[in-house]
Order: sequence, then structure tokens, then C-alpha cells
Amino acid sequence: MKTNGFTETGTKGDDVQNPIAVAAVAADGTQTKEYLFVSGSMYQVGTTVSETDTKLKILDGSDMGSNRGINGYIINNTGILDYAVGNFDGNKQGMEQVYYVEYHKQETFDK
Repeated sequence: MKTNGFTETGTKGDDVQNPIAVAAVAADGTQTKEYLFVSGSMYQVGTTVSETDTKLKILDGSDMGSNRGINGYIINNTGILDYAVGNFDGNKQGMEQVYYVEYHKQETFDK
């Protein structure tokens, strides 16, 4: 599965990591196929290859890449602290949104 910058680089030597954020999201409303939110990216469930193999496709614009620099600081590790899925704007179609808090850890050289 193609991943984004939050998950592709591993733990970077940290002993403790937040759990991977995973949720089903009815982004198109009720009675529609749900998407899969995984650590900051949205995936669409694709065609079934066999009974045990289903393909996931990352949605365009959802691959955030690697956040390696913010204001000149080297970012060593990023992740999702917490997330919530729901119909927060109260739309009548039941289209859900995802809100999440991410963290960016600056690399240190004095370990």
C-alpha cells in the first residue's frame, strides 16, 4: 500500500509512537461507499483481486509526501496525535469530514 510522509519513514529511532490513525469515512454521504482514512491520507477501496486481496487507491491530493523542512528546521518525525470523523457541518446528505491534529518533531543532534 502506498503511504504518505506520516508513515513511510518508520519510527526514526523513537521508542514510542502514536498508533496509526485508521477510520472509515462516509465522505460522499449516507448510503454510499466509504473511504478509508489512514494517518492523514484517504484511500478508496478498489476492485477485489481475490477473496483475500483487495486493492486500495490513494486519492489524488491525499498523498502529502514527506514533511522534511518547516521554516528551516529539519523535521525528523511526524504523526497524527488524535482524529475525529463525523458530519461536523450538519449537511443533510450525511457527508462526513475528518479533523486531525498532527505533530512535527524537530531533529536533534545531541542524543
